[in-house]
Amino acid sequence: MKKIKLDIYSATALRLLIVMFIFQLSRLGFFISNIESFEKTTFTSYLNIMRGGIFFDLAAVLYMNIIFIAMEVIPFKFRHNKTYQTIAKWVFIIFNSVSIFVNTIDYIYFKYTFKRTTFMIFNEFKNEQNKGNMILEFIADYWYCVLLIILLILLMIWLYNRIEIKKPTIKKGIYYYLFCLAIMALSATLFIGGVRGGFAHSTRPITISNATEYSTNDGEEFIVLNTPFSVLRTMGEEKLPESKFFNKKELAELYSPIHMPTCDTMRKKNVVILILESFGKEYIGKLNENKNIENYKSYTPFLDSLIGESMYFEYSFSNGKKSIEAMPSVLASIPSLTKPFILSGYSQNKYNSINSRLKENGYTTLFYHGAPNGSMGFSAFANKIGTEYYVGKDEYNNDDDFDGLWSIWDKPFLDFMATDLSKRKAPFIATVFTASSHHPYKVPEEYEGKFDKGDIPMHQVIGYSDYALRNFFKRAKEQDWYKNTLFVFTADHTNLNFYKEYSTPAGRYSIPILFFTPNGELKGKRNETIQQADITPTILDYLNYNKPYFSFGTSKLKPSEDMHIAVIYYNNHYYGYNNNYLMIFDGTKNIGMYDYMLDVNLNHDISEEQPELENEMENKMKAFVQTYNNSLIHDKMEYNSFITKE
Repeated sequence: MKKIKLDIYSATALRLLIVMFIFQLSRLGFFISNIESFEKTTFTSYLNIMRGGIFFDLAAVLYMNIIFIAMEVIPFKFRHNKTYQTIAKWVFIIFNSVSIFVNTIDYIYFKYTFKRTTFMIFNEFKNEQNKGNMILEFIADYWYCVLLIILLILLMIWLYNRIEIKKPTIKKGIYYYLFCLAIMALSATLFIGGVRGGFAHSTRPITISNATEYSTNDGEEFIVLNTPFSVLRTMGEEKLPESKFFNKKELAELYSPIHMPTCDTMRKKNVVILILESFGKEYIGKLNENKNIENYKSYTPFLDSLIGESMYFEYSFSNGKKSIEAMPSVLASIPSLTKPFILSGYSQNKYNSINSRLKENGYTTLFYHGAPNGSMGFSAFANKIGTEYYVGKDEYNNDDDFDGLWSIWDKPFLDFMATDLSKRKAPFIATVFTASSHHPYKVPEEYEGKFDKGDIPMHQVIGYSDYALRNFFKRAKEQDWYKNTLFVFTADHTNLNFYKEYSTPAGRYSIPILFFTPNGELKGKRNETIQQADITPTILDYLNYNKPYFSFGTSKLKPSEDMHIAVIYYNNHYYGYNNNYLMIFDGTKNIGMYDYMLDVNLNHDISEEQPELENEMENKMKAFVQTYNNSLIHDKMEYNSFITKE
C-alpha cells in the first residue's frame, strides 16, 4: 500500500482516526464475545450503538493521546525532525496499545460482572500477592484474546506507518508561528469539545450514564461504552466502604429496602410528577406558615392555593444539591450520597424505577424537559429507567419560545405538555423537569414587570414558574385525563437563600413534596419527614402496586409511628433528619445530635440528654448506610438479586 503524504496536522488527525477505527473493531469483538447477553440487539440498533460509541471513543482517544497531540501541535520546527517523530510514534504506540489491551479485558470480564470495567478494578486486586501468576494464567486461558490484542496493535502500527509527514509550506518568519499558534488554539478547542462530548452550554462532560441514550434494549449501553473511557471516568473515584455494623437478622429488623405488595389488584391511575427547578421551600408561603419569619413574603400564589388541597409534609428534603442527583432520587429511589449516582461507576448496576415498574403494567412512560435533547444527561437516564418517550426541545419544535440559553420557557412548554398528554395512551406516568427558575434569572420579555422581583434574583423567576404551573393546571382541567391523575410536586434542589432561617444545613435541603388528586383523596398536613427517595414507594403504594420491589425509600402514604430518617450527604458527613431532630454521622458513629428547629446553629449536642433516641437514630443510620453501600458495591439493587445475596 502506497504511503499517504500529509501535513503534520492532517497526519495527526488521521492517525487518531485510526485508533477510532480500532475501537469500533474492538466494540464489534466485545459484542460477538458476549452476544448471549445481547440477544435483542438488531442490525438497526447496533448502528445506533456505533453512532453513540463515537462520542465515547473520541473522549477516550483524546485523553489517551493528549501527550501525542501536544507533541504534534506545539509551534516549533523541530517537530519535523526524524528522531522527534520516532519518539512521537512510540508515545502513540505505547498509549494506544494500553487502550487496546484494556478494551479487550471486557471480552472476558463482562461475563462475570455484566458491566464495563472501571478504575475500581485496581482496588479489587491491589492486595493480591500473585499478580504475576494471575496474568500468566489469563494468557494461557484466554490466548485468543491475547492474539487479538497483538493483531489489533500490529494493524494500528501498520496503518500508522502508511502516513508520512511532509515538510511545511510556510517555512519561516512570523507567519509560520502565527499559523502554528492558530492551529494549536483550534486543536485545544476541539480537544475540549471532544472530551466533553459537545460544545453546547447545556452539555455536561460526557459520563458513563450517557451511554444509555444510544441503547434500544436493556444492557446495550455496555456496547456503546469502551473500557478505557469507563476506567478514565472513574479514576480517582473512591470505592464505597463495605459496612458490617449488623448481621443479616439484625439489619432486617432495623431497615429493609424490600417492599411487599399489600393488594392483588392495581388501580390504573395516571401519574404526573413535576420536578420544579430550584423551588426551595423558602419561596412557598403555605409551607412557611407559623414559622414566624420576620417580614416573610411568598412568591407562589398558585402553589399556596394547591397545597391547601394536597397532602404535604412538615419536614421535606431533597437528597442532593444538583439537578442530576434529583432524577435517581425521585424516579428510582436512589439517593446520591458520597457522589452523584449518575456520575459514579455504580450507575452501571442493574436497578428498577417507577417507570420500568409501571411500564410492565401497561403504562405509557414519558419524560418532558424543554432543554436541548441530551442536556444534563437527562435523556440518557430517562432511557435507562424505561422511559418510552422523551419529549424535549426537539419535539417541541418551536425555537421562538427558547430562552436563548437553557430551555423552552416554562409556560409554553407546560401548556404543550398538558395538550400532548391527551394524545398519549392511558394510563401513563409522565415526569416534567421545569427549567425557567434558574440562572440567569430572566422571564420572557412579555412578562417583564408582571412578577415581584423581591429581594434576590430567584424571586421573580419563581413567580413566573408558579404562574406557568397555574396555566398548566387550567389547561389540564380541560383534558379527559385530568380527573384520573395523581399529581406529585417536588423540586430538584434549593437555590439562593434570603431568609436566615434557611441559611442552615436543613434549610439548604428543604423542598416541597406534595401529592394532589382532583377528588381530594389525598389532603392535609403531615407532621412527618419525607425525602425525594420516598416519592416512588409512596406512589406505588397509592396505586396498590402488586409486586415486591427494591427501594431505598419508604412509602409515606399513611401516617406511621416508625422512625423514618431522611439521609443527606453534606460536608463529608451523613446528615439524618428525623422530624425536628438531626444526627450527624461520620460513617461509623454519631458525632452530634441536635434539635435543629430550636438550635439552628447546632451549638448544643443533645446526645447524652436523650440516650434512647440517640441509640435508635444511630442504629437506623448505620443500617441505612450498610444497606446502601453494600447494595451498590455488590450490584444488589433489585428485588431478586437482593433477596438471593449471600
